[in-house]
Amino acid sequence: SWAIEGAAIVWVGIRQHRTLARAFGLLLQPLAAGAFVLGYPRAYEAPPLLDPPFIGALLLAGAGIWLHRLLVRSAEDVTEVERKLAPFAFMWGMAWWLVAGFHEVALQLSPDRHMAGNVIFFTVTAAGLAWLGARRDWREAAWWTRIFLPVLVLFAGMSVFLQAHPFAHYGWLAWPLAIGVHLAILRTFDLEESPRLRNALHAGGALLLAGLGAVELNWVAAEYTAHHTAWSVAAAAFIPALLMLVIALPAADERWPVSVAEVAYRLHANAVIAVGLVLWTVYANVSHDGSSDPLPYLPLVNALDLMQVFAAFAIFHAWKALHRAGLEAPTGRNLAILAGGLAFLWLNGVLLRSLHHWADVPYTLDGIARSTLAQASLSMFWSVLALALMVIATRMGRRVLWMVGASLMGIVVVKLFLLDLSHVTGIMRIVSFIAIGLLMLVIGYVSPVPPRHSEIKT
Repeated sequence: SWAIEGAAIVWVGIRQHRTLARAFGLLLQPLAAGAFVLGYPRAYEAPPLLDPPFIGALLLAGAGIWLHRLLVRSAEDVTEVERKLAPFAFMWGMAWWLVAGFHEVALQLSPDRHMAGNVIFFTVTAAGLAWLGARRDWREAAWWTRIFLPVLVLFAGMSVFLQAHPFAHYGWLAWPLAIGVHLAILRTFDLEESPRLRNALHAGGALLLAGLGAVELNWVAAEYTAHHTAWSVAAAAFIPALLMLVIALPAADERWPVSVAEVAYRLHANAVIAVGLVLWTVYANVSHDGSSDPLPYLPLVNALDLMQVFAAFAIFHAWKALHRAGLEAPTGRNLAILAGGLAFLWLNGVLLRSLHHWADVPYTLDGIARSTLAQASLSMFWSVLALALMVIATRMGRRVLWMVGASLMGIVVVKLFLLDLSHVTGIMRIVSFIAIGLLMLVIGYVSPVPPRHSEIKT
């Protein structure tokens, strides 16, 4: 009753006494809200969209939004206090609109469909406000659409913990609709006057898509293969890497949305995705043994190794896109150091995963440390890598690269005397010492240190 009376007074005030109507409208809004809260426990069952809580919240929403329109349209005779209250009246009305919608979703849908229902309701609300903001030049309606993405991110985070996967229980309908409306809003409101906000919304949308794709594809792979396999861990990185590659393609240079927010996509979004892929690479190599059930494990051609190659390919093209666009990018030397470290980790992972599947060496830190085969293999493998680096450095005149290879060879020698002598016994010790000794002789013969003046700066 309070909501109906408040709305009626606001409506009458449009034609009669506007100042009095606005005063009563402002006064009756909190009183109507109090009446709603007090009467809520006594609500009775009714058909969908006709239950008392929905009708009451809807009337409160309508009264608040209409009061806002009254304050805006009567700008010539409103007081300074009323002018400042106009945005709050709109927010008040929209808050009650959300209460009405979310309450109806909770009341009419089963609990497992609440997430999809809320996402769809909020998406339809944002689409309607975007249309009103563009068609009626309604500034507050257009402003409200800017919180659409943060709320979607909140819903996405909740879906990760409350559901098996984001597309469950009609999520396959809700999330594509939400992403589509987000893109439509970005295209409708260019936000040239707020470049930081525009970049944040563009980059945030790309990261939301990458996150949803990673979680969903990881669940699909785990559901149809098994948890903690090469398939499931590789699937988690595929959508982010693919999105990074699409953003970096030359074909995207002149196409919306990359063309209007290149900094957002190619610098901000791709940087976050690249950091995520680097962390994923470390995690995947440390924690996953590469099991590829129902297929046998094959080095380099299993899902885990192929995904790491694809991720490196995407990051490299994203780096090239930054240079092509004239944006600030990591220097070649810094990128080479990071790439070298990740490549070293990956190659060691390939070796240890092969030993795990072909020689039953446990893929754990303790199992690798106790295995004489693993320790001897690592020593010889590092020696071969050191030889390769030093030979390449000599041919190219890269003194720094030669020093990296020499340092790795020094680590192998230290490892031989401190670790291998106490663990590796018998024929394995003899083979290790002979092989590494021969490699050191080969290095001294074919790969002398390059002179300082031949160093090529990167």
